[in-house]
Amino acid sequence: MIGSIPGHVAVRCSSDDYVIVEEIHPLLQSPAGQALRVALTELPDDSEKVYDHRHAGCRVLQYRSQKLADQLGADDNDGRVDIVFESEGSAYNAGAIKVILMDLFDSLGADTRDC
Repeated sequence: MIGSIPGHVAVRCSSDDYVIVEEIHPLLQSPAGQALRVALTELPDDSEKVYDHRHAGCRVLQYRSQKLADQLGADDNDGRVDIVFESEGSAYNAGAIKVILMDLFDSLGADTRDC
């Protein structure tokens, strides 16, 4: 279970043993609102949204947390987290999220995803 939905999670850690990539795979497709609630439960309570961009193939949100910056240090000194929602197929469908990817890919305020 991932919070309130069935599925599985894959993670990658830094050399300091901090999770720096989390890939959440709901068993069934989830609506974007539910996917966002699942993703936000993984973030510290001081997280603030930096942006929310929709692309043809995905939706990308970025959040920032001072608690995360303090904890991760050199791995993520500005406390940013990118959240990417992907649907099955090449087009983004807000009603059918198949992958929730959380990582440190972009710089703070940048959205360089090509999806």
